[in-house]
Amino acid sequence: MAKRNRSASNPKPERSATNSDGPRLFIAAPLPPAVTDQLSHLVDDLSSRELPVRWTASNAFHLTFHFIGEVPQERAELLRMSFANLAPRTGQIKVRTGRLGTFPNEKRPRVLWLGLDGQIDKLAALRDEVGMMLSRQNVEIEEGPFRPHLTLGRARDSVDKIFPYHLSEAYKSNSVREIVNSPVDFTLSEIVLYRSLLEKSGARYEELASVKL
Repeated sequence: MAKRNRSASNPKPERSATNSDGPRLFIAAPLPPAVTDQLSHLVDDLSSRELPVRWTASNAFHLTFHFIGEVPQERAELLRMSFANLAPRTGQIKVRTGRLGTFPNEKRPRVLWLGLDGQIDKLAALRDEVGMMLSRQNVEIEEGPFRPHLTLGRARDSVDKIFPYHLSEAYKSNSVREIVNSPVDFTLSEIVLYRSLLEKSGARYEELASVKL
């Protein structure tokens, strides 16, 4: 299986493994409105605190399994056909929103996220199934334990030494804790091969193929 090494504490799920001209692809599970609403409330609260963070847009929330990156058009079509023929053995997966966290760690927060609880073993099994399909298509995949999370934002390059403290205080605030302490239960019933289109107004996501769980 073609893999690329990474630290388990810093998965960097959105980094491209290729440098080719062509569609920019990733595989993810769409989220129900109840979850995107919770994420939007969190981002609204945290972003009001003037933290040096690039926040995730409300239309960009999803659970990423594999980021493929840019591939030639012909290869993208082969990937689309292979993905469409997947028949995952996991079935639907029941999860719920969990705690707040950061990658790679609290002292060097670069990625801000909301974790997931529930049938995490089934999520990992699904990711492995998708990874095997990608490997058969000679797509390099990330190695290491799967830490499912929903990205809230990414720290800007200009963060100072007290940013971790300010972020920790924001995470501990009553309003943020109130949102996080009301977890949302939901069921993942499909995964999607997306194309990411970078436009002046931001990223737009086009569904190329979907697979029911």
